[in-house]
Amino acid sequence: MRKTPLYAAVALVAGLAHAGALEGGYTFDDHVIVERNPLLVVRSSSDLVRLLGSSWWGQKSDRTGERLFRPLPLATFALERAITGAPSAALSRAVDVTFHVLVSVLVLALFLALLGEPRGALLGALAFAAHPLHSEAVSGVVGRCEVLALAFGVAALLVHLRSREKNARRLGAMALEGVLFFLALASKESGGAVILIAVAMDLLVRRTRPSGGSTAWLERWLAPYGPMLVSLVVYLSARLWALESLVPQESARTLGDMALPERARVAVVVLRDYWSCVLLPFGGTAAHHPFPDTSTFGTLTALLVQDVLVVGGCFLYRRGGERGRAVLLGLVAFELALVPVLNIVPIGVVFAERLAYGASAWAALALGAAVGPELAARKPLGWPLVATVAMLAGACVFSSSRNDRSWGDDRDLWQATVDRFPGEARARLGLGEILLEEGGREARDRARRTALLSESKKHLEAALDAWTDEQALKVKAYALYARAIRASVPHDSPEWPIAKAGADDAFARALFLKPDSYYVWLLRGQARMEDGEDREAVNDLARAHAIAPEQYDGARFLGLALWRMGDARAAVLVFTDAIRLASDPGEALFNRFEARWSLGERQEALEDYAHASRFLARNERLRATDYMIRWLVATGKKADAEAFIEALPAEHHRELDSYLQRTRANEPPR
Repeated sequence: MRKTPLYAAVALVAGLAHAGALEGGYTFDDHVIVERNPLLVVRSSSDLVRLLGSSWWGQKSDRTGERLFRPLPLATFALERAITGAPSAALSRAVDVTFHVLVSVLVLALFLALLGEPRGALLGALAFAAHPLHSEAVSGVVGRCEVLALAFGVAALLVHLRSREKNARRLGAMALEGVLFFLALASKESGGAVILIAVAMDLLVRRTRPSGGSTAWLERWLAPYGPMLVSLVVYLSARLWALESLVPQESARTLGDMALPERARVAVVVLRDYWSCVLLPFGGTAAHHPFPDTSTFGTLTALLVQDVLVVGGCFLYRRGGERGRAVLLGLVAFELALVPVLNIVPIGVVFAERLAYGASAWAALALGAAVGPELAARKPLGWPLVATVAMLAGACVFSSSRNDRSWGDDRDLWQATVDRFPGEARARLGLGEILLEEGGREARDRARRTALLSESKKHLEAALDAWTDEQALKVKAYALYARAIRASVPHDSPEWPIAKAGADDAFARALFLKPDSYYVWLLRGQARMEDGEDREAVNDLARAHAIAPEQYDGARFLGLALWRMGDARAAVLVFTDAIRLASDPGEALFNRFEARWSLGERQEALEDYAHASRFLARNERLRATDYMIRWLVATGKKADAEAFIEALPAEHHRELDSYLQRTRANEPPR
């Protein structure tokens, strides 16, 4: 059978199944890692070195303690930024879908090499290409690390397999294998499972074995895996240079306070849940999954699954022949691919759909090896089986498309999470937070704003009612609930005193649970700024800044509160601290410009304005400039406003005129 139509069919199905991923914007972790990551702006070789040596979450993120080192996906995000000049979700999503298509083709090539039977290989590759579980990895832009890790891992295994079959280890092939394995590791840490899968592949399906002799052990164990071992050492050295540590910090570990036996228990249950998601993929998608059921019953069912796999594996190895060994390889490699993310070494997440992207390829191999020969059989079972497979394929494509649409928007994503896990407090918190943000941005349509904020309060209340533990998130829920109460009632409404008292009570409850919560003090300070309570806002924001002096937002908002209170000199000092803390200090630079201008330090102020213009996006800069002009006019400083406009660069004059014509034309007359 010619192979070109097989590759074309797999590429077509992969593209069609996830065509819905092309629509939508940045969601979930994309905002921090891609959309708002200043390190992705590379203007020099030093910028590139800083990017490649950075943490996945950025240098100033409060999640850098997770010690995630993934320079290759970050480099691709930076290349996109260099092409477009600004974050482009459309380009990022198109690149991710393209990578998924390429991975599906590589998976087919590997299956053909392992099975030697085109129907089974095609079935397995099609199942992988259209699987609904992949929506988070393909539609979520940061899921690119999963896709790239599998792409380079499969490519390394193809080179390894073909060189072993020829019983020759040429220098070029060995170098290529090592480079591909290094790129898999540089995409994501779980790429390290490739070397374990290579050993399993050699033991179960390789066609040649090393000859005997005194050096047989060297030929069997060291020489075949030498390139990967060298690449592993190089990668660990680069990781140590970049992050100054090989393992996560204790504070960043999700299960860091659990003893090893407890973590092993969780790992067994998580393995069962991953098998369930792969085999029953039509339940929808979610941004967050509940903590695994580690009760006695849950643990026993998980152990039963592993027992079935062990017994079945032994039978397949002894009685199944080549076909049985290929099925066994798929089962074993599925679990090996998940070993790095099972929290044996604690990491930042317990369960996520994207983590099964690479493992699902091996489940697809087991499916192809088990069912493929039946599709070719000329007996009554053949055609009913073909029809069943066709219906399942259609269901997979439909479900993938539905999941991709959910990952196109934060609100849709959290709504899908609530629909799937209605009793999960974290899901309610996520949806409530998104609705609160949308309501806060809605300034024109009062009815829509009220509806959004009312819905936000409902979900935040449900989150608080459902929570019995996870104190940090409960504190966050109380703080957000307080903001929602304040935002939902106009200050001139008779209901405002009651709403304000309810919000203050929610803030007090949050601080009772965690008196030193930077997040709560920050939110309460921001809320008091919005209410015009500048002195109280300064006190709250000063407390937040004292708790976490390394946090950019705490310093910047404290400076804003001081400036609004009239202490521009102190505000300049605090803004200077904020600028020092951030790698993208555009907002703080503009705030310092405003404060310096109010002090009469016009030359220094214009230098800050010019510096801020290099960081702020064009519309952000123009909006801030417009606000500055309005503020000067509103405070009776029309001459200062005219002097400020005169001092702007000529090109900024043209941009500002166009912006003002576009935005003020829609404003109601004063």
